[in-house]
Amino acid sequence: MRILATLLMLALVGLFIYSLVWAYADAEARGKPGWLVVLLLVLLAWPGSLVLWLLIRPEDALPARKPRRL
Repeated sequence: MRILATLLMLALVGLFIYSLVWAYADAEARGKPGWLVVLLLVLLAWPGSLVLWLLIRPEDALPARKPRRL
């Protein structure tokens, strides 16, 4: 039972870290300060703040760069 609890906790920590990295990259791609979004995700209740970011994030993302031809 302890092993299952440990694995569940590791999975939650991994999900938490992955969501912070994703939110940072998403905010930077949309022209917002990524560090501020991550700070808000950490300081507010994490799952709720992630849903809040998904709802209020700007719709327009920066266009992807096209590879240069040599």
